[in-house]
Amino acid sequence: MRRTMTMAAVAAAVFVAVPALGIGQTGGDHSGSPSDVYTQTNPDECLPGVGGVTGTAMQQEISVAPQANVLVTFTVRWGRLETKEEALASFSLQAGEGSEVFDSPEWSMSGTASTRTTQTITWSFVGVAPEAEAYTDYNVYVFGRVDPLPGGPPGSVRPVADMTACSLSVFVMPPA
Repeated sequence: MRRTMTMAAVAAAVFVAVPALGIGQTGGDHSGSPSDVYTQTNPDECLPGVGGVTGTAMQQEISVAPQANVLVTFTVRWGRLETKEEALASFSLQAGEGSEVFDSPEWSMSGTASTRTTQTITWSFVGVAPEAEAYTDYNVYVFGRVDPLPGGPPGSVRPVADMTACSLSVFVMPPA
């Protein structure tokens, strides 16, 4: 009995003494943190009725200290994506007033016979440096659109699909 109580006391002391790690929370003091993590999810429609025009599915504000690498990962479930269509998604990292800082390439996914298709994309922005301030706020944007598959007859498809169940994670890391 005594040994059980001693083990419980040790476990309680360790639990209280070890600081907790907050997943998905950003650090307030940047001086000691090796990286910041920003996350958000939208279980509903993040961009309904996507057609041939690019729309913004998600946006996340981040802070970048002296110089950093920014890793972005995004998962989306495309709904109503037809077999003669392709879904396109891309990232943009912008500082203030919509100025273009970095853009990723577009990733495409062909439609399938199933009504739902999932896509996960990851991109790294290397050597992101704040402008004049010690910390600069940037916005990470996720864009999406749907086009007819290349090579199909013009006007054969009027592309439209939904971006649903979106999840965005952004990691801000000092360069190695």
